[in-house]
Amino acid sequence: MKNNLKKMLVMVMVALFGMTFSVQAETITVDNTRPGTTDTGSYYVTNKASLVVSGVTTGDSLSAYKILDTFYNDTTKIVTYEFTTDFKSFLSQSDTYKDLTVEQYTQYTGGSLTSGSTNVQSELDALASAYAGYIKTHSSVTATPLSTSGTTATLSNADSGSYLVLPTSTSRVYAVMVGNLGLTAESGEWVSKDVNIVAKVNDASISKTVGDGTKTEDTYSFGDEITYQIAGNVPRYPANATNKKYTVKDTMSDGLTFKGITSVAIKDGETSLTVASDGKVTDATGNQVAVITVDGQSIEFDFNVDYINSTTITISYTATLNENATLGLAGNKNGASLVYSNDPYGTGTNETDTPSETVVRTYGISILKFETGKTSVTLAGAKFEVYSNSNLSGDSLVGTITTESDGTGTLEGIKAGTYYLKEIEAPAGYSLKEDAIEVTVNDTEDEGDTGIVKVNIDNKKVGSLPITGGMGTIIFTVSGAILMLGAIWFIFVYRKKNSNQEV
Repeated sequence: MKNNLKKMLVMVMVALFGMTFSVQAETITVDNTRPGTTDTGSYYVTNKASLVVSGVTTGDSLSAYKILDTFYNDTTKIVTYEFTTDFKSFLSQSDTYKDLTVEQYTQYTGGSLTSGSTNVQSELDALASAYAGYIKTHSSVTATPLSTSGTTATLSNADSGSYLVLPTSTSRVYAVMVGNLGLTAESGEWVSKDVNIVAKVNDASISKTVGDGTKTEDTYSFGDEITYQIAGNVPRYPANATNKKYTVKDTMSDGLTFKGITSVAIKDGETSLTVASDGKVTDATGNQVAVITVDGQSIEFDFNVDYINSTTITISYTATLNENATLGLAGNKNGASLVYSNDPYGTGTNETDTPSETVVRTYGISILKFETGKTSVTLAGAKFEVYSNSNLSGDSLVGTITTESDGTGTLEGIKAGTYYLKEIEAPAGYSLKEDAIEVTVNDTEDEGDTGIVKVNIDNKKVGSLPITGGMGTIIFTVSGAILMLGAIWFIFVYRKKNSNQEV
């Protein structure tokens, strides 16, 4: 029982760097040309193992940077650890870590590290982050690329020691990772085992909607106020990252007029933030979470992720569809892009390749007014009221159309739907149309790329009767008129004759 307990204790403590024990070392191999400096009788351990990182994004590249080397003294059977030359160079220029010892380092952790939360403030996270920043500005630090296959990256046949793993090519945000390929005592032997760690990877993204928050396309009329929403996924940067940029850039077409900063509302998760008229966005404790900048048709929202408590932000604001809006299916676009840091320890940023875009469309109705039966005779002065319902109620009045000298008149800037045209003034000398005319404006048809639905409407001339039925009808009509005149003349002559006889 005592022997088993002793063996278990040895195995646990050996896993912690800096602890040394005398163990029968039948499996340790060394490089006799590389003696240690802490223990001059020790030599560099060449035992191999693999560091496997899972959860890697397909197509990303990672590299390992060694922190600790392992040495073994075959006489004393003792294992020791020393900082690598690269890591010593980092320590020598650091005010915070220049006096760090191997013993202190090994006290930071007994295993591996994958920290991706801004709420984590461990000593190893801080140290690893500082070293990562140093690596970004010192290309001389030795990097060993990991081989990738799908979502797994592997540092194969690596020497025993401690490694920092960083992405070298990615559009995502990785947490700092430390993997320890330490020696372990098993059955009285030193062995080096493979180590598996899971990458913590965060995405930065945005999506934009219009209207009720469920659509990317919609239709509106001139003067309508339009609500836009931007939903952003905020990455969890490592606690000690030095580059945490997260900026949303929004650009409106000329057909949209921004209602101003006072129309902006921002939420951190479900918590509403305070948006001041000067563009400063603060939380309940007064921390400045973002700054809004407006430049013409562009709006920029620059966030300080240290004060964002959730992984989502929501931006909403309003704009008015103005008379510069483009009619038809091409629509009026409003796109949002995201600029963010995917290099937490360097200076690099990444911008979304394609903006998240919404399209607002508007249309028009054009009337051609002409004399009944004579399309070449166009009529000016016809006036129509345009309603959005068949009741023709006042609150549904959309606008009016009056025909010009060429017989045409147009109402622009109306959303898709069914409309009713009621003539309220007829051209001089022509009769007023009694019934409203129904017109449908579709949001899927572009009316020849103009966005304008054309309607032909005729008017009868006052006092004219329609001539129909051909010449036979005309002959009968004329004959009847002659017979009626003859009858009237006969009655007149007959009465006059009778009158003379009475006298």
